[in-house]
Amino acid sequence: QLWAACGGGIWGVFFWGGGGAEDEDGPPRFVTAHRCEASAIVLATIIGSGIFTTTGKVGPSLVSEFNVYAVWVVCALLALCGALTMGELGAMLPRSGGGYAFVNRGFGPRSSSFVGLQLLLFGYPISIAIIALVMGGYLNDVLPWCPPALSAGAVVVAITLLNCRSTTLGAGAN
Repeated sequence: QLWAACGGGIWGVFFWGGGGAEDEDGPPRFVTAHRCEASAIVLATIIGSGIFTTTGKVGPSLVSEFNVYAVWVVCALLALCGALTMGELGAMLPRSGGGYAFVNRGFGPRSSSFVGLQLLLFGYPISIAIIALVMGGYLNDVLPWCPPALSAGAVVVAITLLNCRSTTLGAGAN
């Protein structure tokens, strides 16, 4: 049933969000995270990975506090530009799928398939691995007997199982 509800395959789950309410020109979709939960997930991903990696690793090479703050301000402005761009596109094209839906509308299904595959195979897994390895490195400082790669893998599996159980629980954990 999920196969048919996703618009003809597993690609519907990844690119359109699954089955449920009908979009204007897209396959059916369903809502699993509401506005507050989705915001918590995005903020935890962006802020969490940035604070854990940049201040401790890059900060000492910037020499002064002013340089650290300057880098944070420039990066915040770049992130704001990206957020405003995605917000404007989302207001103009209100359908599920994010960047995939925007590229599909602007450049067609062939280009959007490449975007979706890139995110599925590289974008999301690599960012999850980097965040998990950074967390594993910090956890190794507290538990020296636990290798960073092992703790990173364990955390990824635990969070995956939590989100499989309930996206509301996963959002709450964020």
